[in-house]
Amino acid sequence: MQTRNGTRLYSASDLCGFLECQHLTALDLEHLVTPMPKAADSEQNRLIQDKGLAHEAAFFQRLKSEYANVIDIAEGNPSFERRVELTIEAMHAGADIIFQASLQDGALIGHADFLRKVPRASTLGAFSYEVIDTKLAKTAKAKFLVQTALYSRLLVPIQGVQPQFMYVVLGDAARTEQAFRVADYADYLEQVLQRFDAFTRHAEPPATYPEPCGHCGFCGWRERCDEQRQRDDHLSAVAGISRSQIKKLSSSG
Repeated sequence: MQTRNGTRLYSASDLCGFLECQHLTALDLEHLVTPMPKAADSEQNRLIQDKGLAHEAAFFQRLKSEYANVIDIAEGNPSFERRVELTIEAMHAGADIIFQASLQDGALIGHADFLRKVPRASTLGAFSYEVIDTKLAKTAKAKFLVQTALYSRLLVPIQGVQPQFMYVVLGDAARTEQAFRVADYADYLEQVLQRFDAFTRHAEPPATYPEPCGHCGFCGWRERCDEQRQRDDHLSAVAGISRSQIKKLSSSG
């Protein structure tokens, strides 16, 4: 989540964060107006990030050995605006593989790991592009498909057609590439976007509470949320208590 030239821009990570925890999104919105300190990445998170980059780089090397015309959009570290332009130029030029593609449609932005040219006609010509994203996980998770579905959606204004498939390259030894039909996830993505828009359009973020969730260990707001729960003597401090039990106790006063 960021502001450029007075306009808020939202990424796939923002959508996934919203699905994980609406309080995270509320704090991100507050942070845009009044910057607040975030927790530093843990050693575990940095290790995961490094392994993810290594996985991506290894798959990139594989693609370079298989395709003749491969373009790296991030080469030379251009600005985001220039990366969007370079991505569009590479698509019109018919590059086989576009690495680190940057996409934008209004307030929505995306950074796809790879775009791959496929022989399906579009406004670009006798070809179009589909999204490939690399992930360390051994199985495809719902949030991965939200990300790739958004990137696929962002391709439509450029090539005039919705991609038929999107792909997730898993972090197993074989770097298995799994295909998913974009149409199967497009409606769900639109529902998520509508909910996200309804939440973020307000001048002030809606009231939320930092309920513990599975994303807490990866969140930059974890220390802030921990402090608030401690001040409130939150039920999550009870050893072994479940989220359903917290909900029942809270609703009973």
